[in-house]
Amino acid sequence: MTPDGISTTDWERVKELACKVANASGANDEGLSSEYTNQLLLLLDELQEKYGNLPSILATKADYIENVSESLALLKHAYEIANKQGDKANLTFIASSIARVYIEDLNDRENGQSWLDTLRVCLEERPDETEAMELKRLSEILLKLRGN
Repeated sequence: MTPDGISTTDWERVKELACKVANASGANDEGLSSEYTNQLLLLLDELQEKYGNLPSILATKADYIENVSESLALLKHAYEIANKQGDKANLTFIASSIARVYIEDLNDRENGQSWLDTLRVCLEERPDETEAMELKRLSEILLKLRGN
């Protein structure tokens, strides 16, 4: 089960399609990657109807849509919900995703730093080795952006 209550069976379907997207993308098969992405987004819509607006669903959807503004809006909404629910696991993952969007996609140093600070607090409350490495990676990118 996800931290916000999605059944393991349902979430395994999401993970399976996400792997297919990654594999097709890694093989530079844009057509297949696009097909799997569309299937994944449809599945996420189906799960959203079943479970409602849960952080796991919204944040995952944000990872697979191309419109950066729409992605950021979904991530921020997911963060608000996770915060209200006290869902520390999703708070960490989502803060990391928001920081990445600001730093890598938008080159927004101010908001990127703010979300890195938020991620740092989340990691103090709920340590996660993968997200700690992401904090370090994004911090290094931000330093390079400041140098320009």
